[in-house]
Order: sequence, then C-alpha cells, then structure tokens
Amino acid sequence: MYMRTAIDIASQSADGAAPAVDPVTQKEAFALGRRLQELAASQAGLDHDFCVLVDQFDAADAVRWFDGIRSTAHYIAWACSMEGGAARGAGAARDAAREGVAARGPVVVLEGP
Repeated sequence: MYMRTAIDIASQSADGAAPAVDPVTQKEAFALGRRLQELAASQAGLDHDFCVLVDQFDAADAVRWFDGIRSTAHYIAWACSMEGGAARGAGAARDAAREGVAARGPVVVLEGP
C-alpha cells in the first residue's frame, strides 16, 4: 500500500491529480541516493536518542507517576501514539543497548557524478 507523504500532497495539482514522474539522470539518481543516506543517518541518530530516553525512563521507574499506566511500553504506546508492537520494540532495543548488542545491516555508500 502506498502512503502519501507531505511532499506528495504539496506537489499535487489543483485538480488533485498526482504529477507525472519523470526519469532522472544518473547524476540526479546519485543525489537522491545521497539524500536517502543522509535521512537514514539522521533517523538512526533519533532512534538512538529515543532508546536512551526510554532506558532512562524505565531505569528511573518513572511510569509509577502515571495513573493507570502499567509499564514503560504502555506509557510509550499511550503518550507517544505508538502501537504496542512499536513500543515493545523500543524496549527490546533498549535491552539490546544495555547488553551492548548492536543490530547492523550493510553499509552502502553511493558514489557517482
């Protein structure tokens, strides 16, 4: 399923039709690839900061101050509008970070014109 982004909505014509997608040059493709890498790196940094805060929240047992909230995952699901699976995933990432386990995928560096 395709999810419309703010970029899609902003580029939409007045009649609601999506703009035609033109093929890109090799130089443009590499520039787009570099932008993807930059955003992915930024997202990874934000994810790390989020997990550090989850760890601090959990270690401090901060959840005890929120009536009706049963766990850190429950708090994240409620306060951060994250589904239960994502909230539990943040906890799993926190636990892995505590144990020094890092999930790493391949690093791809695009080079080109």
